[in-house]
Amino acid sequence: WMFWEKNSQDAIFASIAYAFSKRFGLMFFASTYDVPYIQPAGSHPLLQMAYSSSELQIRYDSLNFSRLDKIRLISGWDTGFQNIRTCNQSDVYRSDMLNCGRCRKCVTTMLALLALGLLDKCKAFPVNDVSPELVRSTIEIYKTTACWWEEVIPPLKAKGRWDLVKIIQKELERYEGQTERRDLGRALKSIGRWYDEKYCGGFVNEIRDRFTGQVRKGRLA
Repeated sequence: WMFWEKNSQDAIFASIAYAFSKRFGLMFFASTYDVPYIQPAGSHPLLQMAYSSSELQIRYDSLNFSRLDKIRLISGWDTGFQNIRTCNQSDVYRSDMLNCGRCRKCVTTMLALLALGLLDKCKAFPVNDVSPELVRSTIEIYKTTACWWEEVIPPLKAKGRWDLVKIIQKELERYEGQTERRDLGRALKSIGRWYDEKYCGGFVNEIRDRFTGQVRKGRLA
């Protein structure tokens, strides 16, 4: 999954687009993020343009729309709204619906619908509400998903869903703390390398790298 997310999304989407290139000369790929949150990943506006050719032009679409904006837009088109499919695990949970309503992708979409007051109007999901237990069991916050969880907090607050807001805020604070500690560790490591190169001729780093190499060889053996 991480290979798909970090490396191969656009390549695979482009290959599908080229399968139809004899009938279409222009393809639009939906943006993963809106402008404030664009980040390097397997999908990126600069990356997608690189898959264009003389026979097929590929364009990145909806950079000005956030996740909530897109769902709000789709809700105005009932056929699309009632057939939203975000789930890729309906077979795992043996759901007879388009979406299982239990995986992370389902829950984040259901939360967005709930925040917009639309979940009870959408027939594509098996439930009309999102419980705190469901959020706890699926919430995963890291660099590429933090913006989606942050976005639903204000409208959930406006609807009085503090039971969900508290869980999301707690996980966001934990993620931010982990990020700060990781950044501090990298900074200290960089300082240590600089000091060693400047005052010890790289001796400490050389010893450490040799030791690390021996340990890895031992593990492989």
